[in-house]
Amino acid sequence: MQLLTNYPIIAKCCSIKDYDAKQGRDVMTADVPNAFVQYKVNQINGERIVMKIRGALVDILVDLDPKLYADNVVYYGKSKILYVLILKGLYGMLIAPLLYYRRFVKDIKKIGFVLNPYDPCTANRIVTGLQHTIVWHVDDMKSSHLNKEVNDNFEMVRENLWRRRNRKSESS
Repeated sequence: MQLLTNYPIIAKCCSIKDYDAKQGRDVMTADVPNAFVQYKVNQINGERIVMKIRGALVDILVDLDPKLYADNVVYYGKSKILYVLILKGLYGMLIAPLLYYRRFVKDIKKIGFVLNPYDPCTANRIVTGLQHTIVWHVDDMKSSHLNKEVNDNFEMVRENLWRRRNRKSESS
């Protein structure tokens, strides 16, 4: 069986949900928790990323861990400022979603998915002779296949991968 690389184009006649329903496909949705905070971003283009924290958050951080933060507070007039080195991605950083996307694509390619040339957030593979499609937006994902077991297996693989990555992330 050949992959339908124009899945989103076919779906223009109706919603993707209706398209899946018409084909009788099982649909699984998932969210990748902490997707953006799992990647080291301590340097971008050779430069370290420093975040400037000021106001009430400085006081909160000092209250939470005085040994770590108190000696690093800088005063400018009456303003307290804390400069922190960013080691991992944060929500709101422009680079964080890009790092997540690159890693996610690398991971799904390892298990046989091929990116759709028309939509970089759609990928397909053939499982049990039938097309398995995933579409995603940022850290939300939808997987569909005629066989529910394929989606269940994909979810287990995805969960194990992210669980392992989270453990590595916490230990580094």
